[in-house]
Amino acid sequence: MDNNAKKLLIITDMFPRPENPTDGVFVLHQVQALAAHYQVRVFSSWFPARYKVQVSQKPEYDVIQVYYPQSRVFFPLTTYYYHKYVLPKLKEVLESYDPDIIHVHDCRHLPELLCMQDLLAKQRAKKILTVHNIKTLPERAGRFGPRSIYRNTLPKAFRVWDKVLFVNKQLLTRMQDIVPSHKSQYIGNAIMPTPECSDESLSHIKEKIESKNFNILSVGNLVDTKGFDILIHAFARVQSQYRDMSLTIIGSGKQQKKLVNQILSLGLEKQINMIPAQPNEIVRNTYKCFDLFALPSYSETFGIVYIEAMEAGLPVIGVRGQGIDGVVRDGVTGLLCEPRNVSDLVSKIRWVINNREAATKIACAGQIHVREHFMMDKLIDRLVEIYEG
Repeated sequence: MDNNAKKLLIITDMFPRPENPTDGVFVLHQVQALAAHYQVRVFSSWFPARYKVQVSQKPEYDVIQVYYPQSRVFFPLTTYYYHKYVLPKLKEVLESYDPDIIHVHDCRHLPELLCMQDLLAKQRAKKILTVHNIKTLPERAGRFGPRSIYRNTLPKAFRVWDKVLFVNKQLLTRMQDIVPSHKSQYIGNAIMPTPECSDESLSHIKEKIESKNFNILSVGNLVDTKGFDILIHAFARVQSQYRDMSLTIIGSGKQQKKLVNQILSLGLEKQINMIPAQPNEIVRNTYKCFDLFALPSYSETFGIVYIEAMEAGLPVIGVRGQGIDGVVRDGVTGLLCEPRNVSDLVSKIRWVINNREAATKIACAGQIHVREHFMMDKLIDRLVEIYEG
């Protein structure tokens, strides 16, 4: 990269780290692509963890990763630790790097966005925010305390930005009372072309499914909102009718033990494969081994794995009203089921099995749609236009 190119600082709490090499891989891919246009540095924070700072230097960019604790008493008090451990390091990076553009990828509106406001307000750099998270929208907070905190702090957390980018249009609409329309823009998300990967790297997955006639794949962090328990129940009902099937779930997380126990209780340990989280290049090459991708996530801002599966030519089942709704158009580029509805998911899976030719046409339409609108080169063109506009 030309040393005269503008300096871009990416600030994020979603970025691959040794403990989780798949976390925020879509941010990593944007960084890699943007490095062809700018001098890039990444400032990444993560909690809960013991405080430490890790610095890694790549040929195209540098990464500063700050780990810090979380309050065990009351989550918003984590802002104290962010002020104590993260902000001083961020201030140091801002002063030494002096970026022309600052782009923040937000996952948790609190504490990061709120805490960094005063520091970023002093920067001459153009300031861009991409919103990936809906969990701290006031109407989603179940209790009055958190709901009141979010309602009073979010307007401040969003005031410093020159442009706020949203990965789906529904989120943009829901934030219109907080972010002025002239600052808001739908940006979407994107994937890189499928990287090359040897067949040997996929053997531990392929050997589990090759004996079956119909194989379903699901990928994601093993957390409640991804709906893996719903998918397992739906698979159990479908499998009782069609038999020669498999379900493979690739992911790691807190719900692993619960899901394994669910599989054992249903007697499906030979039909359902649980595989720990895999590097992105392996996952991307795994899609082609399957007949259907299904992820009934009921709290999804976008969902990169859906468009990865679509790009690979798989029919995809998502959830109506979530971030992928619109990219997946029911019956056109994929299928949508109702949130937390096992019976509706069952009917969608059965439809794909019984209508292979029609499902293939839908999969082809989804593949074309993703390749035309959701590939990384097109997203980078939009970002450069925003940066330079």
